Amino acid sequence: MAHAPVIAIGVWWNSNTIAHNFIHRPFFRARSANILFSACLSVLLGIPQTLWRERHLAHHAGTAFRWRASSRFARLAAETSLILILWTVLATLRPRFFATVYLPGYLLGLALCSLQGHYEHRPLETAAL
Repeated sequence: MAHAPVIAIGVWWNSNTIAHNFIHRPFFRARSANILFSACLSVLLGIPQTLWRERHLAHHAGTAFRWRASSRFARLAAETSLILILWTVLATLRPRFFATVYLPGYLLGLALCSLQGHYEHRPLETAAL
């Protein structure tokens, strides 16, 4: 179980650095390269980046996230399929690793992302002296 925290920190750190920067400023000039990188991030982080982007931009706009059917649906479906393929392969070939290391680490990573998202914009409380 010692590796689950490594996965958790990897999901949290990469989601809030690499993926966050990629949401605001795509890394490549070519649209196809950005789509491919988004798919790679989706598999690496276990989170469809198309969905993550829409949710994150709603957060910045101060609005509740609502998925709207759009031209991005095909990308979301492809990214989700890639994640499900990875999870199926892991669960089939390495079921113990998937259940005791990967899944707990992944869920803890999402919890860390949620915690950061909750507290990152809260003003610091100042104590009266």
